[in-house]
Amino acid sequence: EGGGGGGALASSAKEIGKKDTGKDKAGPVVVAVPAPGPPTPPPVPGGVLATPAAAAAEPDVTVECVLSPNPHRVTCVVPTFFPNTVEQVVNTRHSAANSERRGKLIQEVTVQYNLVHEPWLKYSVAAVADEGFKKSQYTAARLRRESLFLESHAARYELSFDGDAYAVDGEGKALRSEDVYRFGKVISPKTLGETLTLGVPLPATELVDLKKKIAWADVKFGASAINVLGEEIKVVRLQFMARTL
Repeated sequence: EGGGGGGALASSAKEIGKKDTGKDKAGPVVVAVPAPGPPTPPPVPGGVLATPAAAAAEPDVTVECVLSPNPHRVTCVVPTFFPNTVEQVVNTRHSAANSERRGKLIQEVTVQYNLVHEPWLKYSVAAVADEGFKKSQYTAARLRRESLFLESHAARYELSFDGDAYAVDGEGKALRSEDVYRFGKVISPKTLGETLTLGVPLPATELVDLKKKIAWADVKFGASAINVLGEEIKVVRLQFMARTL
């Protein structure tokens, strides 16, 4: 009889396993978890409560809960970095008794190689901004003494003063009518020595798509581009060169 009873239990377990593990059925997962708090001791025949030892021998009371997938409970992924379009600022110390030694913030300078493998400054708004509040420190006034060369990843451009730098009025001030500029694309980028040999600003024969007599209000500098007469050109590096002509 003992052997027969064991076989019956085994067959019952197999039937239960087949019902619970159906591969073609999909649904929520049912998990049995213990109920919160200590279990209540079950009563015993005769109306007498079970002793703690007897209660410990009894199985814990369990409850069933349904776990269903909910994609809305997943938290959004927070980006770990963001694009930085401005120059970084570093805090350095210097051995001399100056502002850097006292912990003043100074600008970090980034150098890139241009189209002819010479070091140029990385383009930024700070590099082309006015250097001070005096008119002589304006970028527009600086272009009377220097020419600005800019480069994209494939081409070089020149922005230079196109008026008469020596024309003045009766009070010795520069004429506003001469405050005009020119902008063009360099046909063939050359090294520093070759550029100085040709002269700065470059001759008109070295430029294409040349725009002349441009007002300063028509030249706008952006975070990564320059806009001239409504045409936006992406630039990545720049270099100021002293005028030789």
